[in-house]
Amino acid sequence: MARITGTCGERWSDLHLNTGFLASNVTNGINIIDHIKKIVPLMTFSRGNKNKHFNWCWDKVLESFKNEGIYFLSTKELYNYFLTFYQESFYEEKNKTPLNGLITIELDKFQDNRGFFLETYQEERYNGVGITDVFIQDNHSHSKKGVLRGMHFQINNPQAQIVTVMHGKIFDACVDVRKESKTFGQWYGVELSDTGLSQIYMPPGFAHGFCVLSDWADLHYKVSATYDPGDEGGLLWRDENIGIQWPIDNPIISYRDDSYPLLVEL
Repeated sequence: MARITGTCGERWSDLHLNTGFLASNVTNGINIIDHIKKIVPLMTFSRGNKNKHFNWCWDKVLESFKNEGIYFLSTKELYNYFLTFYQESFYEEKNKTPLNGLITIELDKFQDNRGFFLETYQEERYNGVGITDVFIQDNHSHSKKGVLRGMHFQINNPQAQIVTVMHGKIFDACVDVRKESKTFGQWYGVELSDTGLSQIYMPPGFAHGFCVLSDWADLHYKVSATYDPGDEGGLLWRDENIGIQWPIDNPIISYRDDSYPLLVEL
Protein backbone atom coordinates (compact mmCIF):
# COMPACT_ATOMS: atom_id res chain seq x y z
CA MET A 1 0.00 0.00 0.00
CA ALA A 2 1.40 3.33 -1.04
CA ARG A 3 0.97 6.49 1.00
CA ILE A 4 0.72 9.71 -1.01
CA THR A 5 1.88 12.81 0.83
CA GLY A 6 2.29 16.41 -0.17
CA THR A 7 1.78 20.07 0.46
CA CYS A 8 -1.86 20.38 -0.60
CA GLY A 9 -3.40 19.65 2.80
CA GLU A 10 -4.47 16.68 4.86
CA ARG A 11 -6.67 15.43 2.06
CA TRP A 12 -3.56 14.21 0.30
CA SER A 13 -1.70 12.85 3.33
CA ASP A 14 -4.77 10.78 4.23
CA LEU A 15 -4.99 9.18 0.79
CA HIS A 16 -4.06 5.50 0.64
CA LEU A 17 -3.97 3.71 -2.69
CA ASN A 18 -3.48 0.00 -3.40
CA THR A 19 -1.35 0.65 -6.44
CA GLY A 20 2.17 0.07 -5.19
CA PHE A 21 5.39 1.24 -6.78
CA LEU A 22 7.87 -0.76 -8.82
CA ALA A 23 10.80 1.49 -8.13
CA SER A 24 12.86 0.50 -5.09
CA ASN A 25 14.17 4.04 -4.55
CA VAL A 26 10.73 5.40 -3.61
CA THR A 27 10.90 5.56 0.17
CA ASN A 28 9.02 8.52 1.64
CA GLY A 29 6.08 8.71 -0.75
CA ILE A 30 5.65 10.67 -3.93
CA ASN A 31 4.11 14.12 -4.14
CA ILE A 32 2.12 13.79 -7.35
CA ILE A 33 0.52 17.18 -6.88
CA ASP A 34 3.86 18.95 -6.91
CA HIS A 35 4.66 17.25 -10.20
CA ILE A 36 1.33 18.30 -11.66
CA LYS A 37 1.81 21.85 -10.42
CA LYS A 38 5.06 22.06 -12.39
CA ILE A 39 3.26 21.00 -15.55
CA VAL A 40 -0.05 22.87 -15.31
CA PRO A 41 1.32 26.41 -15.90
CA LEU A 42 2.62 25.26 -19.27
CA MET A 43 -0.91 24.54 -20.45
CA THR A 44 -3.67 27.10 -20.94
CA PHE A 45 -7.42 26.72 -21.27
CA SER A 46 -7.21 27.91 -24.86
CA ARG A 47 -6.48 24.31 -25.81
CA GLY A 48 -10.08 23.36 -25.18
CA ASN A 49 -12.05 21.49 -22.61
CA LYS A 50 -10.94 20.58 -19.12
CA ASN A 51 -10.62 16.82 -19.65
CA LYS A 52 -8.23 17.28 -22.56
CA HIS A 53 -6.22 19.69 -20.43
CA PHE A 54 -6.04 17.24 -17.54
CA ASN A 55 -5.09 14.32 -19.81
CA TRP A 56 -2.26 16.37 -21.26
CA CYS A 57 -1.02 17.16 -17.75
CA TRP A 58 -1.43 13.57 -16.61
CA ASP A 59 0.61 12.18 -19.49
CA LYS A 60 3.36 14.69 -18.70
CA VAL A 61 3.36 13.62 -15.04
CA LEU A 62 3.68 9.93 -15.89
CA GLU A 63 6.43 10.76 -18.36
CA SER A 64 8.23 12.73 -15.65
CA PHE A 65 8.06 9.78 -13.24
CA LYS A 66 9.17 7.37 -15.97
CA ASN A 67 12.21 9.54 -16.69
CA GLU A 68 13.12 9.18 -13.02
CA GLY A 69 12.80 5.39 -13.20
CA ILE A 70 9.48 5.32 -11.31
CA TYR A 71 6.62 3.20 -12.59
CA PHE A 72 3.11 2.38 -11.37
CA LEU A 73 1.51 -1.05 -11.40
CA SER A 74 -1.85 0.62 -11.87
CA THR A 75 -2.74 4.20 -12.69
CA LYS A 76 -6.54 4.00 -13.01
CA GLU A 77 -7.29 4.67 -9.35
CA LEU A 78 -4.76 7.48 -9.20
CA TYR A 79 -6.08 8.99 -12.41
CA ASN A 80 -9.71 9.00 -11.26
CA TYR A 81 -8.82 10.44 -7.88
CA PHE A 82 -6.79 13.35 -9.19
CA LEU A 83 -9.21 14.02 -12.07
CA THR A 84 -12.01 14.43 -9.52
CA PHE A 85 -9.85 16.68 -7.35
CA TYR A 86 -8.84 18.93 -10.22
CA GLN A 87 -12.39 19.14 -11.56
CA GLU A 88 -13.56 20.27 -8.11
CA SER A 89 -10.73 22.63 -7.21
CA PHE A 90 -8.40 23.59 -10.05
CA TYR A 91 -10.99 23.90 -12.82
CA GLU A 92 -14.15 24.82 -10.94
CA GLU A 93 -13.45 26.32 -7.51
CA LYS A 94 -12.39 29.71 -8.76
CA ASN A 95 -15.53 30.24 -10.82
CA LYS A 96 -18.34 28.19 -9.34
CA THR A 97 -21.34 29.45 -7.39
CA PRO A 98 -23.86 27.48 -5.30
CA LEU A 99 -26.25 27.36 -8.27
CA ASN A 100 -25.79 24.67 -10.88
CA GLY A 101 -24.13 26.11 -13.99
CA LEU A 102 -23.91 29.70 -12.74
CA ILE A 103 -20.32 30.95 -13.06
CA THR A 104 -18.44 34.08 -12.07
CA ILE A 105 -15.54 35.15 -14.28
CA GLU A 106 -12.52 37.19 -13.24
CA LEU A 107 -11.19 39.60 -15.86
CA ASP A 108 -7.64 40.82 -16.45
CA LYS A 109 -7.20 44.55 -16.86
CA PHE A 110 -4.12 45.93 -18.58
CA GLN A 111 -3.63 49.54 -17.55
CA ASP A 112 -1.05 52.27 -17.99
CA ASN A 113 -0.97 56.08 -18.11
CA ARG A 114 -2.94 56.08 -21.38
CA GLY A 115 -5.89 54.11 -19.99
CA PHE A 116 -6.62 50.39 -20.04
CA PHE A 117 -7.44 47.38 -22.19
CA LEU A 118 -9.96 44.74 -21.08
CA GLU A 119 -10.85 41.50 -22.82
CA THR A 120 -14.50 40.70 -22.06
CA TYR A 121 -14.93 37.56 -24.16
CA GLN A 122 -12.68 35.04 -25.88
CA GLU A 123 -14.35 31.89 -27.15
CA GLU A 124 -11.68 29.28 -26.50
CA ARG A 125 -10.83 30.60 -23.03
CA TYR A 126 -14.50 30.69 -22.01
CA ASN A 127 -15.01 27.20 -23.43
CA GLY A 128 -12.27 26.11 -21.05
CA VAL A 129 -14.39 26.95 -18.01
CA GLY A 130 -17.51 25.32 -19.44
CA ILE A 131 -19.14 28.24 -21.29
CA THR A 132 -19.85 26.72 -24.71
CA ASP A 133 -22.97 28.66 -25.77
CA VAL A 134 -22.98 30.46 -29.11
CA PHE A 135 -23.64 34.14 -28.40
CA ILE A 136 -25.54 35.89 -31.17
CA GLN A 137 -26.57 39.26 -29.74
CA ASP A 138 -25.09 42.00 -27.55
CA ASN A 139 -27.23 44.36 -25.45
CA HIS A 140 -26.50 47.54 -23.49
CA SER A 141 -28.59 49.00 -20.65
CA HIS A 142 -28.18 52.37 -18.91
CA SER A 143 -29.86 52.96 -15.54
CA LYS A 144 -29.73 55.51 -12.75
CA LYS A 145 -29.23 54.94 -9.02
CA GLY A 146 -32.04 53.07 -7.30
CA VAL A 147 -33.40 51.45 -10.46
CA LEU A 148 -34.27 47.76 -10.16
CA ARG A 149 -34.83 45.71 -13.31
CA GLY A 150 -36.01 42.11 -13.16
CA MET A 151 -36.55 39.32 -12.78
CA HIS A 152 -36.55 38.51 -16.50
CA PHE A 153 -36.24 35.37 -18.60
CA GLN A 154 -37.49 33.92 -21.89
CA ILE A 155 -39.91 31.01 -21.63
CA ASN A 156 -39.60 28.90 -24.80
CA ASN A 157 -36.26 30.14 -26.08
CA PRO A 158 -34.21 30.79 -22.92
CA GLN A 159 -31.01 32.76 -23.17
CA ALA A 160 -27.56 32.14 -21.79
CA GLN A 161 -26.08 35.46 -20.70
CA ILE A 162 -22.74 36.99 -19.79
CA VAL A 163 -23.19 40.24 -17.86
CA THR A 164 -20.45 42.86 -17.57
CA VAL A 165 -20.67 46.22 -15.81
CA MET A 166 -18.92 48.75 -18.04
CA HIS A 167 -19.58 51.74 -15.78
CA GLY A 168 -20.84 52.03 -12.22
CA LYS A 169 -21.85 49.44 -9.64
CA ILE A 170 -24.81 47.08 -9.34
CA PHE A 171 -26.15 44.24 -7.24
CA ASP A 172 -26.83 41.40 -9.66
CA ALA A 173 -29.31 38.64 -8.80
CA CYS A 174 -30.05 35.32 -10.51
CA VAL A 175 -32.76 32.74 -9.77
CA ASP A 176 -32.72 29.20 -11.12
CA VAL A 177 -36.14 28.65 -12.78
CA ARG A 178 -35.27 25.30 -14.38
CA LYS A 179 -37.82 22.98 -12.80
CA GLU A 180 -35.63 19.92 -13.36
CA SER A 181 -32.63 21.55 -11.65
CA LYS A 182 -31.44 20.56 -8.17
CA THR A 183 -31.14 24.27 -7.37
CA PHE A 184 -34.59 25.25 -8.70
CA GLY A 185 -35.95 28.31 -6.90
CA GLN A 186 -32.63 29.24 -5.32
CA TRP A 187 -30.98 32.62 -5.84
CA TYR A 188 -27.48 34.01 -5.99
CA GLY A 189 -26.44 37.64 -5.73
CA VAL A 190 -23.16 39.45 -6.26
CA GLU A 191 -21.93 43.01 -6.61
CA LEU A 192 -20.49 43.81 -10.02
CA SER A 193 -18.70 47.03 -10.89
CA ASP A 194 -16.36 48.64 -13.39
CA THR A 195 -13.55 48.29 -10.83
CA GLY A 196 -14.35 44.77 -9.59
CA LEU A 197 -13.35 43.18 -12.89
CA SER A 198 -15.90 40.39 -12.70
CA GLN A 199 -18.61 39.00 -14.94
CA ILE A 200 -21.42 36.58 -14.27
CA TYR A 201 -22.52 33.84 -16.65
CA MET A 202 -26.05 32.43 -16.54
CA PRO A 203 -26.91 29.31 -18.51
CA PRO A 204 -30.34 29.16 -20.14
CA GLY A 205 -33.12 28.86 -17.57
CA PHE A 206 -32.26 31.63 -15.10
CA ALA A 207 -34.29 34.70 -14.19
CA HIS A 208 -32.06 37.75 -14.01
CA GLY A 209 -32.29 41.14 -12.37
CA PHE A 210 -30.19 43.88 -10.86
CA CYS A 211 -30.38 47.11 -8.90
CA VAL A 212 -28.10 50.11 -9.37
CA LEU A 213 -25.90 51.19 -6.46
CA SER A 214 -23.93 53.99 -8.15
CA ASP A 215 -25.19 57.24 -9.67
CA TRP A 216 -25.41 55.55 -13.07
CA ALA A 217 -24.61 52.08 -14.36
CA ASP A 218 -24.01 50.71 -17.84
CA LEU A 219 -24.38 46.98 -18.38
CA HIS A 220 -23.27 44.93 -21.35
CA TYR A 221 -24.97 41.59 -22.02
CA LYS A 222 -23.97 38.82 -24.37
CA VAL A 223 -26.94 36.55 -25.08
CA SER A 224 -27.35 33.26 -26.90
CA ALA A 225 -30.84 33.92 -28.29
CA THR A 226 -32.44 37.00 -29.79
CA TYR A 227 -34.91 38.96 -27.73
CA ASP A 228 -38.50 37.92 -28.39
CA PRO A 229 -41.21 40.18 -26.87
CA GLY A 230 -43.76 37.40 -27.26
CA ASP A 231 -41.61 34.99 -25.24
CA GLU A 232 -41.05 37.18 -22.20
CA GLY A 233 -41.30 35.62 -18.77
CA GLY A 234 -40.83 37.14 -15.38
CA LEU A 235 -40.59 36.46 -11.68
CA LEU A 236 -41.58 38.87 -8.92
CA TRP A 237 -38.43 40.49 -7.58
CA ARG A 238 -39.82 40.58 -4.01
CA ASP A 239 -41.07 36.98 -3.83
CA GLU A 240 -40.63 36.18 -0.12
CA ASN A 241 -40.33 32.45 -0.78
CA ILE A 242 -37.18 33.15 -2.78
CA GLY A 243 -35.95 35.87 -0.43
CA ILE A 244 -33.47 37.82 -2.53
CA GLN A 245 -31.71 40.21 -0.16
CA TRP A 246 -31.75 43.38 -2.22
CA PRO A 247 -29.40 46.05 -0.79
CA ILE A 248 -31.81 48.95 -1.46
CA ASP A 249 -35.23 50.01 -0.18
CA ASN A 250 -38.03 51.46 -2.31
CA PRO A 251 -36.44 50.80 -5.71
CA ILE A 252 -37.45 52.59 -8.88
CA ILE A 253 -39.22 49.83 -10.78
CA SER A 254 -41.58 49.51 -13.72
CA TYR A 255 -45.20 48.47 -13.30
CA ARG A 256 -44.52 45.38 -15.39
CA ASP A 257 -41.60 44.24 -13.23
CA ASP A 258 -43.63 44.82 -10.08
CA SER A 259 -46.50 42.69 -11.40
CA TYR A 260 -44.72 39.45 -12.32
CA PRO A 261 -45.96 36.19 -10.74
CA LEU A 262 -44.50 34.38 -7.74
CA LEU A 263 -42.31 31.33 -8.27
CA VAL A 264 -45.12 28.97 -7.23
CA GLU A 265 -47.30 30.49 -9.94
CA LEU A 266 -44.93 29.79 -12.81
